[in-house]
Amino acid sequence: MISEEKRAEKEFDNWAEEGKAEGMAKGHSPVAKIVIDKLSVFKNKKVLDLSCGNAWALNYFFEKGISLGIASDISEKMLKKAIRNLAGIKKPWLAVKNSVNFLPFKDESFDIVFNMEAFYYYEKPEIVIREIYRVLKKGGIFLLLVDLFKENRVSMKWLERMDVFMNPMSKDEYKEFLKKNDFAIMDFGQAVSPKIKSREEFKPSESVKTYEEYLELKKAGTLYFIAVK
Repeated sequence: MISEEKRAEKEFDNWAEEGKAEGMAKGHSPVAKIVIDKLSVFKNKKVLDLSCGNAWALNYFFEKGISLGIASDISEKMLKKAIRNLAGIKKPWLAVKNSVNFLPFKDESFDIVFNMEAFYYYEKPEIVIREIYRVLKKGGIFLLLVDLFKENRVSMKWLERMDVFMNPMSKDEYKEFLKKNDFAIMDFGQAVSPKIKSREEFKPSESVKTYEEYLELKKAGTLYFIAVK
């Protein structure tokens, strides 16, 4: 029987071929930048972009002044897009294909681990969070952002609409999960995108079928946590 991780790898390869990486980058980046900008220091920082897609977020971290970035994803086809997007970066970077259940990095390698719209796809979140904790330096920051959470009515419909494993949590469940795994929560909330499509710009999709659903989804915002090791 194929594992959920292998199914996810195949699905995200398909998404890369269908051009969804670019759509996700365009849709998620305004909110991600709001959360990333809450951090005050970027100089000389090392960042792991976990489940990076086409590495749009890592590009922004480089704009902010980080010294090294790692783009990590289970999908080889997503990573090919990431490599193209990072080609112009002059500072050290690397693209790595790996399972989230084993991060091929030494203990305390990174100052920041960034993870957006991916954590609920993980079949074994307890293993993943311990790996994230392991590779973070003491005082390092885990940035966790998700649109799928139990209080978000529209996103919860994705469980029926999309043929991929998803394991949503509520806001309180995420809080308890992070605390149980030795993270201190520095900040959390629901960040709302400053960019809203008009009805004419909106295109229905498998996950969001009507413009009214789109507006409700945007109003709910992206749940984020800034957690410190």
